[in-house]
Amino acid sequence: MSNGKLKRGQRKATRSVQGKLFFLWERYIQKEISASRLLTECAHVYGPAASGGQ
Repeated sequence: MSNGKLKRGQRKATRSVQGKLFFLWERYIQKEISASRLLTECAHVYGPAASGGQ
């Protein structure tokens, strides 16, 4: 906490999700993917893990 700066801890899984979302957003901004594709990919990032038993 030097110089009055605070640092917030962040879990590895949260950093991973944020990284994927920032990557997808950058691809959208660069017009590499459509808005529909962006939303589909975001759903995959946030969606439940696939279970093999169904």
